[in-house]
Amino acid sequence: MNIQFQEKQRFPNILLWILFALPLIASYGLYKQLVLKESVGNNPAPDGVLIAATIFIYCLAGLFAITRLHTKIDHTGIEMRFAPFFKKTWKWEDIDHIQVINYGFVGGWGIRLTIKYGTVFNVSGSYGLAVVLKSGKKFVIGTKRPDEMNAAVQGG
Repeated sequence: MNIQFQEKQRFPNILLWILFALPLIASYGLYKQLVLKESVGNNPAPDGVLIAATIFIYCLAGLFAITRLHTKIDHTGIEMRFAPFFKKTWKWEDIDHIQVINYGFVGGWGIRLTIKYGTVFNVSGSYGLAVVLKSGKKFVIGTKRPDEMNAAVQGG
């Protein structure tokens, strides 16, 4: 298989650092309320709610840490994996139009639904491969390397 373009991306480190700070803050609140027996805030949550919220925050931070966007373009088509969620493949004969674009800011990172571009899959940046299928479905796969991606889809 002759791979023309391949990219593996993850969420930016600064976002991950922020997300890992949240569980530490939640853990401190949990420690303060359960061990030190000091109420957290003016209207403290029940212990069970605080425990559940802390676990949820840890899971959310972990999910962001393991999420990856893998893109592969070869002679058969385009493959995208938004790990650990799903993997999709599109054959060239099912694609009507493709173009590398600057889609700007679409309200954050992750999976975004937009009117203009359809579904946007991104983990950072504002460039991506806009794809229109023959069925009319539209989507964008984000990239940090727009020039290389453009060369691959143009056959260069």
